[in-house]
Amino acid sequence: MIYCVKCINYRDAQDLVRSYIKEYKDRISEVRRHRAIPVIILKNKDQIHFVTIYGLKSWCLGKTYKFVGDDTTYHSGWPIKE
Repeated sequence: MIYCVKCINYRDAQDLVRSYIKEYKDRISEVRRHRAIPVIILKNKDQIHFVTIYGLKSWCLGKTYKFVGDDTTYHSGWPIKE
């Protein structure tokens, strides 16, 4: 599953990535930090994407994902009725 963390800007995204790395370091398989959207890949193949609020609209197109802390599943920005 893809999880999204909404960030105010790129600097906020990098700060949140650092805090997630400290908290979940035993579950992480890979970290992709030096790109427009930092991504943490967990050992169970889940992905956590750190997306700025300005890039969210284009990032979400064609993706099925959940926001961290929200149990609703979204596809291309719209909630999916389960």
